[in-house]
Amino acid sequence: METYVCPETMSVRHIKVMKEEILSLFDKGSGVTIDLSALSRIDLAVAQTVIAAQKEAKKRSQAIRLSGLGAEVKKQLFLCGVIKPAGAQEQ
Repeated sequence: METYVCPETMSVRHIKVMKEEILSLFDKGSGVTIDLSALSRIDLAVAQTVIAAQKEAKKRSQAIRLSGLGAEVKKQLFLCGVIKPAGAQEQ
């Protein structure tokens, strides 16, 4: 599994680079881990890119994982529907 490490300065200005790098990691065919440990908060562009990466992983039948989720980032991803609460069942 390949890892994309999200830089601390990630914002809408850098989202195109994030997208391109994640897609190139998917091209290697082993799935992608998105490491968000450098971020204390995310903006909507980052959340949308994570959602798009999840859809791309499904389309390619590859795994995707999120790592380094601080409490605030986890809360924001939950509110955006990117992650589910612990114990929630897939529908």
